[in-house]
Amino acid sequence: MEKRFDYAKLEPQLYSFWEQNGYFNAKPDSKKKPFSIILPPPNANANLHLGHAMYVYEDIMIRYHKIMGYETLWLPGADHAGFETQFVYEKHLQKQGKSRYDFDRETLFKDIWNFVMGNRETMENQLRRLGFALDWSKKKFTMDEDIVAIVHRTFKKLFDDGLIYRANRLVNYCTKDGTSFSDLEVVSKEAEGILYYITFPIKGGGKVSIATTRPETMLGDVAVMVNPKDKRYQDIIGKEVELPLTDRLIPVIADEYVDMKFGTGAVKVTPAHDFNDFEIAKKHNLTYPPVICRPMPAYCAPCPGNSMTTPSLDRIDAASPMRSDASCVAASTQVSATTAARSLAWLAGLIGIGGVAFLRGDDARCSCRY
Repeated sequence: MEKRFDYAKLEPQLYSFWEQNGYFNAKPDSKKKPFSIILPPPNANANLHLGHAMYVYEDIMIRYHKIMGYETLWLPGADHAGFETQFVYEKHLQKQGKSRYDFDRETLFKDIWNFVMGNRETMENQLRRLGFALDWSKKKFTMDEDIVAIVHRTFKKLFDDGLIYRANRLVNYCTKDGTSFSDLEVVSKEAEGILYYITFPIKGGGKVSIATTRPETMLGDVAVMVNPKDKRYQDIIGKEVELPLTDRLIPVIADEYVDMKFGTGAVKVTPAHDFNDFEIAKKHNLTYPPVICRPMPAYCAPCPGNSMTTPSLDRIDAASPMRSDASCVAASTQVSATTAARSLAWLAGLIGIGGVAFLRGDDARCSCRY
């Protein structure tokens, strides 16, 4: 007999014995009272980490109920983790001096699939090594055909029952990885920028000056907004103004959201590229024309009546022609420095609408949280 218990040698043999004999396998036709847990699926793209220690609690519950005579099922699985898998695979390609743009869609999908399947096996063996009482005969992957079909049926039923709906929504978009960020993944910071004052001619005579830090999105403006309590603009509420560089007329609307002390007290509304403006547009039943869209790289002006387009510019470079165009310069009455709260989502990508907005994916200026 050895002096010390060699768990590294004996535990894998013991777990293999359990698994081969089906000790953790649930019997669907059992007459026992059922108790089941779905394992929160780990990402299939990498190893387990300390956070997965939470599985110990589930293992304890499964084993306790098994001892108490229940028919227990602890269902294992793996999550394809789309965005993070893409990021992990990108780093894998970079080590080889390659990029995802070196492959066509079908080849890239196949390569990522093989990469995930290889890492998935490692992750599953780590779960085995921890001794978890999982029913491996029923393991699932979030991209299995039957799982995908269940997801489709579930969402369709929710839609048919009026519990969910489909609509446009702004997203935080990453130009490097070509996908969206959740709000939790965006870090906001204050940065000093430039406040531009642009004059909008009022239909029928007169003019109104607005203040903005984003003149490059002007082609997507759908309104000029003032505070209804601002006496300076009482007589122009409801009128229309000419949108510079275009042949479009946009309305002057009133909303208490406007800070009368900021700039001129009048602001432009660009719903497709600002979260606050997006909410304003829903409130006032405005449209959401994007000025950053497909194909990549794509700064464009798809709105009817726009006379100026710059379809081959990056979203940062697109600011220059908007600021230097003769019409815009003539309309600009003042430029000053300001400190504005900006989101890294814009600096790292853009704020796009409903997954429609896309930019050049190889932009080196992307500052992802990773």
